[in-house]
Amino acid sequence: AFNTPLGFQIGASAFTIMVEFEDFLPIMAEKLGERDFMAELCNGFRLLADPQLGLITLE
Repeated sequence: AFNTPLGFQIGASAFTIMVEFEDFLPIMAEKLGERDFMAELCNGFRLLADPQLGLITLE
């Protein structure tokens, strides 16, 4: 068994749980702490954003 970055333990009997984003967001914020949570949000934005526009687009 090992721990995931959010502190959940995974082992041989792991199973999948579907969680709505609205429910998962506060869990992520609590586990990561304010600074790391904001850094992860910014990294995700940069990954998805159009570098020329600085916006997330459908393209």
